[in-house]
Amino acid sequence: MKMDRGTYIIVKEDMKFFPSEDQLIKFLKMKIDGRYSGFISEINLYKHEPWDLPALSVVKFSEEWFFFTENSRKYKTSDRSNRQTEKGYWHETSKEVPVVNTNDKSKVIGRKRFLVFYKGRASRKEKTNWVMQEYFVPEGEHETNLVLCRIKQKSVGSSREDSNKGIVFDIECGL
Repeated sequence: MKMDRGTYIIVKEDMKFFPSEDQLIKFLKMKIDGRYSGFISEINLYKHEPWDLPALSVVKFSEEWFFFTENSRKYKTSDRSNRQTEKGYWHETSKEVPVVNTNDKSKVIGRKRFLVFYKGRASRKEKTNWVMQEYFVPEGEHETNLVLCRIKQKSVGSSREDSNKGIVFDIECGL
């Protein structure tokens, strides 16, 4: 699969795709600029339940799934996001967190939000083990609602360290 500036990547079934956060921001910026044609699908994430998403991913043999999606607004004149699906909704669990450049920790290159999927509606909700990190670029840098989402199903008793096992691809995106 051809990436930017002649960089190629071959993904085999026994390998796992675990890009770093700054690589995800680079992929997002490339997509916004029309230069990305890789292995992350673009879908309307909120038309699908989280348990249906692994089948829609280009990378099928992963513990995490990545998607580009438009962050739709609840109202036309509001900044509130509409993350509702037919059977539930994605709920933000914290404030936005900066994503910094790996080589220059003082440079913020993007931001991310943490979300959890709840079945049902607010009055009768049931928390699930589906979690999402939503990556976006700072306001003013790009005029877009496009975000990159990292989705996974947490296993009972899993820790953050468990999610970093596997082969890490080091992809230079030319940004």
